[in-house]
Amino acid sequence: MFIEQFTDTNTVHRFRVIRIWEQDPAPLLAFVGLLPLAVLARTDSPESLLEQVAAQVDND
Repeated sequence: MFIEQFTDTNTVHRFRVIRIWEQDPAPLLAFVGLLPLAVLARTDSPESLLEQVAAQVDND
């Protein structure tokens, strides 16, 4: 069971747990700040995904 809310005296924070290894890497590849997470995403070819990330890092 996942906890989806943190409550303190004057504040409530709701969140959703995401299993990054089950996510499509395409949206993560779209933003340079998310590139480190892209290599953890679902793929059949981890080497190819890492090469994509490295190429984008070289371009920026």
